Amino acid sequence: GINYGLLGDDLPPPEQAVALIKSMGFGQVKIFDSDPNILNALANTSLRVVMAATNEELETLAASPAAAAEWLDQQVRPHLPAARIRMITVGNELLSHPEINQPRWPLLLPAMQNLQEALQAAGLSHQIKVSTCIAMDALNVSY
Repeated sequence: GINYGLLGDDLPPPEQAVALIKSMGFGQVKIFDSDPNILNALANTSLRVVMAATNEELETLAASPAAAAEWLDQQVRPHLPAARIRMITVGNELLSHPEINQPRWPLLLPAMQNLQEALQAAGLSHQIKVSTCIAMDALNVSY
């Protein structure tokens, strides 16, 4: 698979980026949010998609199962089944940079649980898994 990030100043439009990803023979792509333009470009391709709920969305997802279901209805369901979404990562490297992210740490597990519950209620838990991304700096400390 390949990561498809949007930090840059000379990026091709999503349709061109997806064509390039396909031409390189990748079968899976990870995006770092739920950008509808990218998800639309990934629709009706053979690419499996890992998408993300951003660190900024944790509070919403952790609030309640109903809030997570609403996020799912707005960010994911409109793109199914055309986009082959197989996983949603909740947060990005949240456990890194404690000076910035530590206030959000208690939100991670409830957000993941609420999103899993929303996927189950929508009948999508067999198709879409929930996880989180941990940075390599987590390996800095060895016991």
